[in-house]
Amino acid sequence: MNQLLKKQGKLLGIIAIFVMLLFAGYSCRMELDNSVYENAEKQTTIENVKAWYDAHKPENIILRSFDGARQVQIQAYWSNAFTTKYDSLKVVETDIMSKGRIMFFDSACVAKYDETQDPKYEQCYTRMVFRINLNTKDTVGFLMTVVPNLDWLEKSNFKPFMEVTYLFRSHQFGGLILFHNIDGSFSNGWRYVDGRIVGRVTSLNANPSQ
Repeated sequence: MNQLLKKQGKLLGIIAIFVMLLFAGYSCRMELDNSVYENAEKQTTIENVKAWYDAHKPENIILRSFDGARQVQIQAYWSNAFTTKYDSLKVVETDIMSKGRIMFFDSACVAKYDETQDPKYEQCYTRMVFRINLNTKDTVGFLMTVVPNLDWLEKSNFKPFMEVTYLFRSHQFGGLILFHNIDGSFSNGWRYVDGRIVGRVTSLNANPSQ
């Protein structure tokens, strides 16, 4: 009788292990399938945005410096495009290519660079952004420039753009986020301290970091 119970116990144990492996395999397959679906959906979104960009971009996209004395021609560069989503908005962000460079810097960062001659203190980053309203299906394209302040530069270990997107940013982010229209003309901007908006930029006639 004891031997029979032992055999039954071993059999039940084997069956339980088999069922666990079966469910584990099914779960992994489901995760893989979902991942493949999500990647395909993101790629489709990016391809649709590229088509929108080709159809709606102006002949020249010109980004200008604070005083307007310098300007560069830019275009979208799609190799590192990525998507984010929140509520009824889906966003595609991608790098730009330009003939020359225009850099926007926080004044405290410039002072620190002058003191140390360390190029890590002079950083800014411009992306092309495409915002899709999932309810209306409307797409809007514009430029977003991230100008970190000195505090955020040092807190981020001089990697200030890793946690900053159009929809999401670090709770410790500080600096300016400037927006230009798709033709490169200035629209507006916002000043952040510790992830909170503390001021608005309405003009680039004067350095907004002052």
